[in-house]
Amino acid sequence: METNRKSWAAQLAEEQKKHEESQRLKLELASVRNRMVSDKLPELWEELVSDFRASVKDYNDSFQNDPHRAFRFNHFEPELMRVDRAVIPLRQLDVRLDRARRAVYFTSDSPSISGSIAITCDESGNVTFFESRPITAQEVCQSILRPFLANSKPSHAVVYCEDRTPDQVELN
Repeated sequence: METNRKSWAAQLAEEQKKHEESQRLKLELASVRNRMVSDKLPELWEELVSDFRASVKDYNDSFQNDPHRAFRFNHFEPELMRVDRAVIPLRQLDVRLDRARRAVYFTSDSPSISGSIAITCDESGNVTFFESRPITAQEVCQSILRPFLANSKPSHAVVYCEDRTPDQVELN
């Protein structure tokens, strides 16, 4: 009877030691991954800023003759960029890097265009954006900008005629 008590007690102690070691290794791995993400954040952010800048330019180039569709790209702070339009209808999209939460947050004047995209490190050590799957900076840019720009059409047209004021012109 004495040997059975010692064997199960020794077995329980061994299981607890293995569990504690497993938890310690998981915490150590998480710490290494967090450092990897922190080290890679500036590079990922600059890649995203570059993609936003190029995408806004491409969009504006497609509508060169329509100033009401033109957007401005601004990179105000190291961790904030804004896409906006200064003509009616006014539009604004802010994209911010949150280093502490390891994510990119975006908000706009349209409630349906806001959210966040995580930045993670996978098992292979690759640091990337993550939205239900690993995605590239270009995919992040497209997933944020596409709905914003698609909902940015001028809501009305003003036609100026030489002999009439805008309120005298009927649009069909």
